[in-house]
Amino acid sequence: MAYQVDILTFLKVVSCVLAGYALFKSFRKYRETGTKTALLMFILMILFAVNLVAQIFNLQEVLNLARIIQLNFLLAFLPILSFLIIDYISEQRHETEREKEKIKGAFKQYVNPYVVDKLIATDDAHLKGTKKVITVLFVDIRDFTPIAEKLKAEEVVKLLDEYFKMVTKCVQRNGGMIDKFIGDSVMAIYNMPISQMDHADRAVKTGVEIIEASKELNKRLRNRISLGVGINTGEAVIGSMGTESYKEYTAVGDTVNTAARLQGEARDSVVISESTKNSLKNRIRLVSIGSLSLKGKTEKINAYRVA
Repeated sequence: MAYQVDILTFLKVVSCVLAGYALFKSFRKYRETGTKTALLMFILMILFAVNLVAQIFNLQEVLNLARIIQLNFLLAFLPILSFLIIDYISEQRHETEREKEKIKGAFKQYVNPYVVDKLIATDDAHLKGTKKVITVLFVDIRDFTPIAEKLKAEEVVKLLDEYFKMVTKCVQRNGGMIDKFIGDSVMAIYNMPISQMDHADRAVKTGVEIIEASKELNKRLRNRISLGVGINTGEAVIGSMGTESYKEYTAVGDTVNTAARLQGEARDSVVISESTKNSLKNRIRLVSIGSLSLKGKTEKINAYRVA
C-alpha cells in the first residue's frame, strides 16, 4: 500500500530526538565534570528542548512561558556569562597543563629532564605501539644472591640503592631511559622515547661508565661487587603496555631478550652483539669473544667485549 511520508512530521521527530540527545549529553558532561560551565550548558539545553517541543507541537502557552524564562535567565546571567566563558577557556588550558604534568610525572624518573621536555612537545603516537630499532642495555650484580645472604636486610637495601643511583646517573647522562629494575638487574633503552642517531654509541658509552663507576662504588661498599653489562641493537615493539590500572612504557621482543642473555656473559666488562657493533657511529676498540650459544636462541651470535 502506497502512502505519503509527511516530511514536516519526520523533521519534527528528528529535531525532538536530537534535542533529547543533546540534553542527555549535557547532563552527562555535568555529572562527569561538575563544572559551572557544564551546569550552565545543561540548563540552557533544558530551555532549548522545552522551546523546541513547544514550537513543534504548537503549545503556545508553554512557548510563551519558555520564552519569558529564557529571556529572564539570559538577563540574569548575562553579567556572569562572560566570566563563565573565560573560566571555561582557563579550565581547558589548565587541563592541558595537567596532562603535560602527568606525562612528566610518568617519565621523569626514567628519562633526563631534557628528554621529557622533548617528549611533551610531540604527540602521543609513541605510546600507542610501534616497531622501532633500539639499543637495549642490561646490567646486573654478578653472584648477588650469596652476597645478599651475608648481609642484613637494611644493608641489602642500602647496597641496591647505591648501585641503582650510580647506574641511573650513567644512563641518564647519555640520554638513555631506565625501563625497569628487575631484582638486581637494570634494563635501559636508547632511541626511545625520542630518536637518537647514535643510540648504539650512547649505550656502549654508558656501559663503560657503569663499569668504571662500579670501581668507585666498591671503595665505599663493605662488600665488593662485580657487574656485567650486555648490549644489543635491533627492532622491537615499543609502547605503553599493561592494564587500565597499571601501564608500563617499555619494549618487548627478541632484541630485549638477547641483551639480557649477553649480560650473563659479562663480568666486570661490557659485552655487545654484532648488530650493536655494526650500528656504532664511532670506532671503539673491541675484542671478539666468538660465537655464543644463548639460552632461548637456536642460532649462535657473534659477540664482542669492549676493551
